[in-house]
Formats: sequence, C-alpha cells, structure tokens
Amino acid sequence: MALNRMNFSNATLGKQLMLLLVLFVLAIAVQGILVYGYSAVTAVDEQQGVNELYSAADSVVNNLDLSDVNAAHLEVARKSKEIGATISPEIKNYFLFMQMGYNILCFLVVGLVYRWLVNSEKKVMPDLNVRNPFLLFVSVFLLLAALPLLGESIHLNDTLGLNALADQLGFDFTKDGLKQTLLTYSVFSPNGSLEHIIMFLGVAIFPAIGEELFFRGGIQKQLHERGFDPHWTIFITALIFALLHMEFMAFFYRFLLGVLLGYVYFWSGSIWTSIVIHFCNNALTYFSLFVISAEEIPEEVSGQGITFAQLLMSLFSTGLLLYVFYQHYRKNQIEDSIK
Repeated sequence: MALNRMNFSNATLGKQLMLLLVLFVLAIAVQGILVYGYSAVTAVDEQQGVNELYSAADSVVNNLDLSDVNAAHLEVARKSKEIGATISPEIKNYFLFMQMGYNILCFLVVGLVYRWLVNSEKKVMPDLNVRNPFLLFVSVFLLLAALPLLGESIHLNDTLGLNALADQLGFDFTKDGLKQTLLTYSVFSPNGSLEHIIMFLGVAIFPAIGEELFFRGGIQKQLHERGFDPHWTIFITALIFALLHMEFMAFFYRFLLGVLLGYVYFWSGSIWTSIVIHFCNNALTYFSLFVISAEEIPEEVSGQGITFAQLLMSLFSTGLLLYVFYQHYRKNQIEDSIK
C-alpha cells in the first residue's frame, strides 16, 4: 500500500484531482446503496414522506413576503419547527441517515483517503498538528468578528442584479433557496436531548471536520504544493466549496467563508484552525435555529439590518484578527529560513 501511495503522490495534478473526483463519486454510490438498504430494512415509505414535505414547504414559501429576505428567513425558521413536529420519526431518521452518510462518506472518509493516497509519509501529518494553540482561540473570535460581513453578503445577489437576471431566465433562486432551507431545518428539527446530540453531530461536527479535510486539506493543499499561487488556490477552493453546496442564495456567504477558511488554514499551517471556524459557524446556525426559539425574537429586532458602522467595525476587527494569523505565518517563514 505504501507503493500505491507513493505512485499517487508522484502523479500529475490532473490525475490527483481525477482521483479525488473518482473517490467522491464512489462515496456517493456507496451512500446510495446504504440509503436503499436502510429504506428496505426499515420499510419506510420515503417517497410519501418526501411528497408531504415538499407540499408543506411549497405552501409556506409561496405565501412568504420576499421583499425582506431577513424576515423571510425568520418566518422559515418558525415554520420549520411546526413542520418538523409533524414529520414521523421514521421519515426523520431516513433523512438524517442520508445526510449524515453524505457528510461522513463524501467528505470525511474521502478527505482522509485522498490525503493518504496523494501525500508521501512526511506530508500527511504536518497540517494536522497544532503549531500554536493560541490560534484556535483566536479562530473563534475571528468568526464572530466576520459574521456581520458574511451575513450581509447574502444581499449581493440583489446588489449585483443576479436575482433579476435569474428571474428573466425563468429561475427563482430566492424561493428555491428558502424552500431548500425550510426542508433542511424541518428534517433536522430535534425533539429531546438525544436527538439534539445526534443532530448536532450531523449538522455541526461531521461537516466541519469532513469538509475542511476535503477542501482545505485536500484541494487547496494539493494546488499549493504543486506551485500554484497561494491566493489563487484559496479563491479557487472557496469557489468549489460554494458551488458544491448548490445553494444560490447563500453562494457569496459560502464563498467568502471559504476565502476566510483558506487564509486561516494557509497562514496557520494547521487544518484545526479552519475546522474550529467551520464548526463555530455551523454550531451558531444550529443553536439559532433549534435551541433559541424564533418566537422569542422581537419583530423590531429581527427585521433590523446591519448598520454601516457595524460593518466597518466587523471589517476592522476581522482584518486585525487575520493579521494575527499572518504574523504567525511570517514568523514561521523566518524560523524556517534560519533552519
């Protein structure tokens, strides 16, 4: 097996990326087989469950006021809890099994296997080490600082005229995105402590570890080691990261988050810093949806946007914290050059 790993480590970048694609497709195929087997063993009528969910989601989304995206998202969060309470445990377990299987197989397993195959023994471990534990602490505050900027990026579709262009072409990405969000929130709406733990694993922990190993520790790492400009590798990886999530409404949010994750990974030299940020992003989403009741949020607060002063503060604090990572990178460069 060591010989095979060395063969892939010496392969061209094209062959290595083709290997990643093959592993990803194989993982999807295995997931499909497992989901089919689960459905057969439990005798769950998933098609009826899907039809009922889509019918309920269509009814909600068609009655939303889309002139205020923030208010629409809040209403989706409220309605998702109502719909989630009506889903049978069998259908909910089916979708949970499918989603967790996708996250674990297609990202976590594929990311680990890919890293093992394309890296020599000396290159597998370095970015799995934590060279400066303090940066893990800084990572949490970096995400909190960047959240206002990331949140406002959702409006870029309107600002750039992309929603209007999509409407002219016969697409309604805003409505489709809200529908997909409603379906996801409804399925993952937990009932009881045990479900909270399982959902938290499936929504926050597994995706954070798996996707970072796949995107930053896989694609970005290989592009950079093959001599590509580090800034281009970060933006290319962020673009793939956003596209693979297949949610037009949140494209710019995920693209900018991917850029942030890419620079943190590159400057820290550790995959754990980007995993921490990714995890915190997922965890905040989870707690805001499933732990904090949407009904407890006053309308005058939920409808407010971010002020220009808050955006400036977010930009300044994000830049300041990113500079901490950059200084760590420069320090390591100087130390490595002396060695």
